[in-house]
Amino acid sequence: MGQNQPCIHTWQAFCHALKERFYLSGFLQALLARWLQLRQLQQQSVRAYIDVFCKLCLQLHIKDPDEVLIIKFNSGLLFQFRREVELFESNTLDKAFLKALAVERKLNLRPQSWNLMP
Repeated sequence: MGQNQPCIHTWQAFCHALKERFYLSGFLQALLARWLQLRQLQQQSVRAYIDVFCKLCLQLHIKDPDEVLIIKFNSGLLFQFRREVELFESNTLDKAFLKALAVERKLNLRPQSWNLMP
């Protein structure tokens, strides 16, 4: 290290220094914006939405309690899944994921006409 650079003594400080040095300017801000606006896309499966949700949680080191993450997850689901998922209380994020997957399987077994208005 250069003379003006402080020594890094912890893993957390090392990771922070790497991010500062190698992340593109605005990268973390873009990730955070994506997290704040995260919604399941119309043609996106629940599994794909869960994957994006978890990936962003890891990349941003989100450490919110499960109660907050469950609300965030549920609020991003498509309406037809969210309204059924929210009927059942989930006390862990994993249970919320499983419930959303089960609802998706259930709704995909129904005829497609249930969505159509006369």
